[in-house]
Amino acid sequence: MAYGTAPEKVSEILLGVARAHKQVLLEPAPTVLLLAFGESALQFEVRVWTDQFDTWLRTQSELTMAVHDALRDARIEMPFPQREVWLRSS
Repeated sequence: MAYGTAPEKVSEILLGVARAHKQVLLEPAPTVLLLAFGESALQFEVRVWTDQFDTWLRTQSELTMAVHDALRDARIEMPFPQREVWLRSS
């Protein structure tokens, strides 16, 4: 997430998305980790368990889309790397 975003709010949103998905087990409970202060973003990870291994890729995709939508609805900015280029004439 973009710097300046409240990590507690992001964590709350991510946990809500994980808990709401029908394939995610509530035991062991989903967890959200703030892993790093990246170059241009706070880096979070959502960890969940499912007993439906054969549909894991679909579940992962559905979770990713739901996270995207939840963050957009909360108006939380998803950053992208930006660079400044300075040109000097000799």
